[in-house]
Formats: sequence, C-alpha cells, structure tokens
Amino acid sequence: AISPPLLRKIYNVPPVALDHSEEAYARRKTSQMVYASLNQHWSPSDRREFVSAFGIPPENKVVQLDLGDAMSSDEVCRESPGECAESNLDVQYMTAMSPWSKMGYYYMPADTTFYEFLYRFIVDVSEMLESPHVISISYGMPEAGATKSAQYAFDMMAKSLALQGVTLLAASGDDGAASSLDRSFRFGPCGIVERVGLQASWPATSQWVTGVGATMGAGAGLPEVVCQINATGPAADAAGRSQPLITSGGGFSTRFRRPEWQNGHHGKQTRGVPDVALAGHAYAVVLGGKWLMVDGTSASSPAFAGMISLINAERLTHGLPRVGFLNPLLYKHPEVFHDVTEGDNRCGAHGVPCCGGYDAGEGWDPVTGLGSVDFAKLVAALGKDSD
Repeated sequence: AISPPLLRKIYNVPPVALDHSEEAYARRKTSQMVYASLNQHWSPSDRREFVSAFGIPPENKVVQLDLGDAMSSDEVCRESPGECAESNLDVQYMTAMSPWSKMGYYYMPADTTFYEFLYRFIVDVSEMLESPHVISISYGMPEAGATKSAQYAFDMMAKSLALQGVTLLAASGDDGAASSLDRSFRFGPCGIVERVGLQASWPATSQWVTGVGATMGAGAGLPEVVCQINATGPAADAAGRSQPLITSGGGFSTRFRRPEWQNGHHGKQTRGVPDVALAGHAYAVVLGGKWLMVDGTSASSPAFAGMISLINAERLTHGLPRVGFLNPLLYKHPEVFHDVTEGDNRCGAHGVPCCGGYDAGEGWDPVTGLGSVDFAKLVAALGKDSD
C-alpha cells in the first residue's frame, strides 16, 4: 500500500523532520486547502490516528470554511463511511506531505450543483483576507456537462488567483478518456460517448489549473505505468495482486485553446490534460476508524499539492514569492519528471465499458502528462527560480 513515508521515498521528498531552522519556520507560513463536494465530511479522530501511525507532526489544525451544517464529524464517518471517503483521503495526504502548513477545508452542501458551487468556491477564496497558497480539487465532471459561461467565469477567477500567487490543482478524473460518460447507458454501452466524443475532466482542463493524473507500480518497486483497470503486460505486473478500480483520466479540451506553454508538446489546438501524474493506486487511509486502501487521481492531486507547499516554503527562505501559477514552470523544466510510457486510458472505472482513449508515450501524453516528479529536481528547478 502507498503510505506517506513511501511516497516520500518514491518521489525523493525529504522525510518529515521537525526542527527550528529557517526553512521550518517558513513552512509554518504556508497554507493549503482541499475543496470538498457532495456533502462530504472529514473525521478529526481518523486524521489523528493517521498522522500518529506515520509519525507525522500533528500540529497543523484544519480550518473549516463551510457553507452548510456539515464539515467534520467522527460520528458520520463511522456510520456512513462513504460520506467521508474523499475528504478523509484529501485531508490526510495533503497534511502528510506538508504537515506544517496551515490547512483549510471548504465544504459544499449537497443541494448545490457542482459547477455553480465551484464558481462560488473560487469567488469566496478570492475574497478571503489571505487566500490559501495551494488548493487541491479532487472533483470534476465531463467538460460538456457544464455551461460555457460557467466555465469561462470560473476561468477568469482562477486566472486572478493564479496571478495572486495561488496554485490550483485538480484531479484529472478516474474514468479514463471518457470522463464518466461511459457510466451512462442511456444509449447503450458507450452510446453517449459516440454522440458527444471523449471528454476531458473539468476543471482540470482550465489552463489556470494543474491537472494531476495517476500511476501505479512504484509502490511495489517497479517502473511507473498508467493506473488503469484491465491492465496487460508491464501494467498488469505493476498492478500486482490488488487490481486498480480506476483509470487515470486525460485527453483534450473541447472548449479551451492550447496554452502557449503546451506548444511543442502535442499537435492538438486545444488544452491537453493532465499536466503531471503521481501514484494513485492503493493509498492507505483511515476511514471510520478502520484502515483501507483506495485508488484515485483524487489521491494524486492532494499529495502533489502538499509537495508544492514544501516548495513554497523553500522559496520563502530565499526571499522569493510563492510558486503561484505552476503550469508554465512545469513545462519549462521537463527534466524533473520521470517519463511514464506504458499503459493507456481507454477504459473507465471498474464495472463500466471501455469507450476509447489514448496511449502513454515518450514526452507529454494525454494520460500521465509530463510524467511523475522527482521532488529534489523540482525543488532545484523551482525553489530558487524567480522566473
């Protein structure tokens, strides 16, 4: 199973060490937030058990910014674990990667549509006295599922936050290149995909958001491959005995043009996702007082977000501003990535049909992006880069 110490080992992240150095002080000046959706709660007691098990400093407190009557609840997480699965995962792993950062949790009530609330969320964040420095969004929807006006409104606010030094990250989805459309059998298996085409997941398709895909294999000491169901060849070996339940999302936007910083990386005229990838299979989490393993790009995104918080601290020690808008910097430094070249995202999540997709390959691809990161190299590239 993937654990915080193993993630640090795989991606060359220094182990947790609480000290009184200048960098440790800088870490406490950073902040991060997870976006919660669909009436999700999180459990403080589960979090305490998680950080204790892995020797993670328990000092950071989760500040709740909620618009409803639900947020943290040990009782709900014990009685209805499904209502806590996503938020527990996000809070536990973002905390694990950057334990010293101030931690925020933003709650979405169940009676709000996703794209309406996502815009409401980003407006609220922009109006805070001090916006969180790094935000991870573990939710998404097929790009065609939201109105263009809603997406462009979100984009304008996301741009504003990015230029203020806020880094936005989002999971690229768990349903392959179809982005959950393959779960609809309205027109038969893959019928709706045949009508509207493959769909990348929004908001990862926003150029102001860093899309994060999922890999597998590194936890078993094997080369990373695409996290996917129905794996064959090297990908099947990487999956091991515990077969994945998701397929890393990715593809091309039908609404947003290709950003300048993706020029030369692919031949499409629209935005490609994801930008990066990270382990997304068999994460150990505590849910309702019990340990279990979960899969998802919704694990990759908060884990990578925590790494960006560490880089913000590194930059602070050198008198530099926060990373902020991350994407141009990532594409400027492809040398910091492990290229993932095995696997594809033709299938979706477990139990749904395979409706088409893309192959991983050399360089950037619409399955794992630029690849997975070597954190030490990323720090060297971004920690002192003032561009």
